[in-house]
Amino acid sequence: MRTQINIRYLISKVLLIVFMVLISSSCIKTFDYSIYSAYVPVEYRNTRESNFNKLKETNLNDTINTKTLNVALISDPHYSYNNLEDAVYSINEHEEIDIIIAGGDLSDGGILEEFLLFKYVMEQATVPYFTVIGNHDCLANGYPIYQELFGPDNYTLRIANCKFVFFNDIVWELNVTEPDFFWLKSQIFDKGNAEHLFVVTHIPPYSDSFSPLQQLAYVTMVDSAKVDLSISGHLHHHYYGDYYGNGNKYMTIGAVSKRHWVKLNIDEDSINVERIEF
Repeated sequence: MRTQINIRYLISKVLLIVFMVLISSSCIKTFDYSIYSAYVPVEYRNTRESNFNKLKETNLNDTINTKTLNVALISDPHYSYNNLEDAVYSINEHEEIDIIIAGGDLSDGGILEEFLLFKYVMEQATVPYFTVIGNHDCLANGYPIYQELFGPDNYTLRIANCKFVFFNDIVWELNVTEPDFFWLKSQIFDKGNAEHLFVVTHIPPYSDSFSPLQQLAYVTMVDSAKVDLSISGHLHHHYYGDYYGNGNKYMTIGAVSKRHWVKLNIDEDSINVERIEF
């Protein structure tokens, strides 16, 4: 019995030493010790940059000669990656689509593996895709993971005759942080030579996540800058209309679990919205 106890003791000591050596290594990531790890492998980083590079291979950045743009809008896959895959296949069948915009909640719990599943599915798309951060993407270590995987959460896209402003408007999941309305104002009041202006957020201003003052700030800026369309997700159902009754259009993209996506056909004089079921 005494020999058996000593052997167990030695084995436990060896295992402890091996474990300490593994976790103390700062040069090589040996294993994933937690599902909440925020470490994004180098080969998966800067996904947005690769999508920008895909655009450079087309003529869509020519704001003078390109007057028509077709955009596929999807949102809120959460953990519904089978439906996301079906949506991507449906979009691929529409050869006129130029880019895909995903309206946030790419993950359900802000877990790295969820983001990587989203990335894997989206890379099956035949066109570049661009994302906005969602509130579920900010759970756990999701916020730094999102930034490593995709890039800054506030950014702009100039394409064809359009300017898209992607704006992080998450409040509750980021410790009740005030959205950077100063950055938003600087971007939407600088339209340049674009003929159409869009703001893409995850949370619509009429959600209860916004305080009355935040809603007023957002709507006032969007109206004053003459934004063509404010695009959001979050609510999981499709809506398109003049929400505030002042002539300005707002849209919420339904979740992919609702088995539809939205096509925006944008030309020089008009914006047409079509909901496509799959």
